[in-house]
Amino acid sequence: MDLNIWMLPAAPEIHVSPATSQESDFAHLAWSDPFALMPDSIDLGDPASLATLRQIDAVWPTLWDETRRNCLRNLRVTIPAPRLPDANVALLPGGIVVVLEADVVFCCDPMEATTLGATETKRLHAALVPEPHTPTLLHTAEGVILRSRIPDILSRQAVTLVADASHLPGRAAYSGRTLIQWCAGGATVWPLVPAPACIALAAGVPVAPDAAPVAARFWNAPNADARFQMLAPGLGEHVIDLLSTEVCDDLRLAITELCVDSDSSPTSQLAEAMALLPSCFHADPSVRPGEPPDAWAAGTLLMRHAGPPCVMLGIEAIGDVQLAVHALRDVIDDPDAAMFAVSPAGQCSALVTLVNDAALHDVLPAGTVGRIGVLMAPPHGPLELYTMMSRVSQQVGAPVIASAPC
Repeated sequence: MDLNIWMLPAAPEIHVSPATSQESDFAHLAWSDPFALMPDSIDLGDPASLATLRQIDAVWPTLWDETRRNCLRNLRVTIPAPRLPDANVALLPGGIVVVLEADVVFCCDPMEATTLGATETKRLHAALVPEPHTPTLLHTAEGVILRSRIPDILSRQAVTLVADASHLPGRAAYSGRTLIQWCAGGATVWPLVPAPACIALAAGVPVAPDAAPVAARFWNAPNADARFQMLAPGLGEHVIDLLSTEVCDDLRLAITELCVDSDSSPTSQLAEAMALLPSCFHADPSVRPGEPPDAWAAGTLLMRHAGPPCVMLGIEAIGDVQLAVHALRDVIDDPDAAMFAVSPAGQCSALVTLVNDAALHDVLPAGTVGRIGVLMAPPHGPLELYTMMSRVSQQVGAPVIASAPC
């Protein structure tokens, strides 16, 4: 009997490299407990954190979308500061001025500020004019420009930077760098200090001496939402660049969204933190710092004739009257604080104590486009006032102004 015999080809030799203990443990963890893959925090400038991300990247394609989201939900991301612009001065969103030197960003110290009256301001300006190097930013109709010396006549919005203020006259003297903001009837002197790490993330728009003006559209951001919109694209691109060669597109996009899109993202935190820094420039170059807008003329008059020194806190464009009143009551801890309303036609109501329930009735005529102002005892310092403004603005979703007599 004939036999048909088929010969099978020899099986190929398969060489398997044993996984390292770390890789094996990580792969096992990906299947048994994917939520434990992600550490509590990562620093995109730290090689150890990037190594961890590369390990996560190896198993990332095997995870369901919902699992991916849960893995990232509580992750805290630290973003290293981007490379600073090749300039000595920059404008941050909101008209904030920073000084750049080497790898350090200097900003105004919100805890320390000296307000000068008219006589002191004239002496200070006269002392600075003869000096050869007094960089001064001026807001013109075309935008912000930088001049190497302070001019004899300043624009309505102007800032002078002094490298060593120890020789300045009177209360303007500081041991170190200062920023002088020229205001209506006076000036404010701010010491310049190294900026916190989060502020250094906003590299800003460079302003070069005798270069083209920097138009307001590049830096005008009157509130946290506007600052966020300006910051998000740049920070998103920065994170993408940091991770471009480290992880796959899906994980890179997920981490970028975490850094930019969430309410607790570094971008949101930066936009909020910048509210504590003084804004040196406003979109309208005709507005002089220290002069409340014309719409608040009645409130300014009340403030000047209030008796004991006080400050005015005002909400623009009221959307929800009850919400605005409750926000003011929540933030202002002054039993003697008095509230008034300004109607769209400019009519000012009588003063009423903020804690009085009748206050709510008295502001109703202000409508949804009117204004509410409060006269209150001066807070302990500029930082406390800025914090109060920020809290009220967040609660009501409207611009908030503050005014204080020099």
